[in-house]
Amino acid sequence: MKLQKIPPNKEVVRFIEYYIRQSAELLLTLKSGKTTENDFNNQSFPDHDIQSGYFLNNVPVVQLKVFNKKLFLENSAKMLKIDNDTFKKHFIDSSTNNLVYNPMSCMGWHTNSNHVGLRTYYTYTKGKAIFRYIDENGKIQDDYDDPGKWVVRQFQIDDKDKLWHTIWTEKLRFSFGFVFDD
Repeated sequence: MKLQKIPPNKEVVRFIEYYIRQSAELLLTLKSGKTTENDFNNQSFPDHDIQSGYFLNNVPVVQLKVFNKKLFLENSAKMLKIDNDTFKKHFIDSSTNNLVYNPMSCMGWHTNSNHVGLRTYYTYTKGKAIFRYIDENGKIQDDYDDPGKWVVRQFQIDDKDKLWHTIWTEKLRFSFGFVFDD
């Protein structure tokens, strides 16, 4: 399983930033979690497949949702004059999540094996954030977000080759996921 970083698509970033601004009121209500980097480092590795992410220490998952998602996305693309093919490919057809990580939170080890395909994640934070994964040689790797910049990671999920990963963030972190089925 190979993880790679790719350059962000400017139209996708422009829309994501617009989408975040539409959720500003919700963002003001978020509270800090209690998961330290030490908690993240000491979490146990599961003995069975965990398909979907869960947050340590009961920090709630915050999904950014604005009205009717499909209608909102279509109307926003028109208003922002975003190319319809790019927009349709990245948002309407393939969006898997629009998450906000509370500060000091951690999504535990998981594989996303319940939805195979090419996964692409756009993430943004102003603080330290770690995407930890098990590489193709079975070794733990830490890949750090670049504070103040959009980071885009891609990896393939299939039935046999699962990418175990976990995420920790010191500050508020946005994560927009997309999957393209094989």
